[in-house]
Amino acid sequence: VLSHLTLADLRNNPVVDYDKDEVTRIIQDSVNEKIYNEIKNWTVSELREWILSNDTTTEQIKRVSRGLTSEMVAAVAKLMSNLDLI
Repeated sequence: VLSHLTLADLRNNPVVDYDKDEVTRIIQDSVNEKIYNEIKNWTVSELREWILSNDTTTEQIKRVSRGLTSEMVAAVAKLMSNLDLI
């Protein structure tokens, strides 16, 4: 189920409500909207595959990271095996 969620699903349904948590507000407000809009329809699985692709560069990952929330990053890490994380 986690792998089929879109990045927009995760952003629109944060674990902690935006209005109730300052950390959530800081994270959400710091997302680069231009980059986020380019990737918001990707599933967590698609983001994982893109990160692990031999065609994806470090610079591309750094750029896209500015459009992600910590919940999106955690979701991708959850899908990865130990070998993926090395």
